[in-house]
Amino acid sequence: MQLKYSLSAGNSKTGAMLLVRSPRSTCPDSCGLKGNGCYAENFPLVLHWTKQETTGIDFSSVLYAIRTLPKDSIWRLFEAGDFEGDGETISSSQVISLLAANVGRRGFGYTHYPVFQNLQTLQLMNSSGLTINVSADTIPQAVGYFRLGLPTVVLVSENFPKDTVTDGVRIVVCPNQSTPNKPTCLQCQMCAKPDRDYVIGFRAHGTKKRKIKVSQI
Repeated sequence: MQLKYSLSAGNSKTGAMLLVRSPRSTCPDSCGLKGNGCYAENFPLVLHWTKQETTGIDFSSVLYAIRTLPKDSIWRLFEAGDFEGDGETISSSQVISLLAANVGRRGFGYTHYPVFQNLQTLQLMNSSGLTINVSADTIPQAVGYFRLGLPTVVLVSENFPKDTVTDGVRIVVCPNQSTPNKPTCLQCQMCAKPDRDYVIGFRAHGTKKRKIKVSQI
């Protein structure tokens, strides 16, 4: 069965940029938030995510949308969902297609696929202009991923410090959550920097944030 994707032109948090949503079936079981407080499974995003199962577009249309973006455009992969694959290994053909479409542009996204099984693929994407942040479930896990040289993000508690160091690794909370001016993703672009020297922390949010088990210092 052909997977269905959807596109949007951004929102109040991201700013005006192309957003790509993968189907729910792409989410690997290795994601600790799957069925456990994921923001995409909650209102209002879940309405759009569910609708795309019947009204979505195919992946070739996604690639066309990326290829036709102006040069140097920043865009986000996986506002919801993840890479195609078998739940353990990321689809190499999808990666090759994305890298080709992204040439001259600045795509960024997130994955909860197992890191060690996909290390070479993740390194390839991050060295080829497509920044893929690996999503950690705990701070010790985030520290380990960061030390592999990968851009890393981790879910933290609502009151987690804005900027701290844990086990020798700096963790900086998303500025949209930690600063008064609340910059959009388009303004901030921290997640689009593959060689940054810190982990990004996302404070638990969404209508089911109380369900989320977050890591502490």
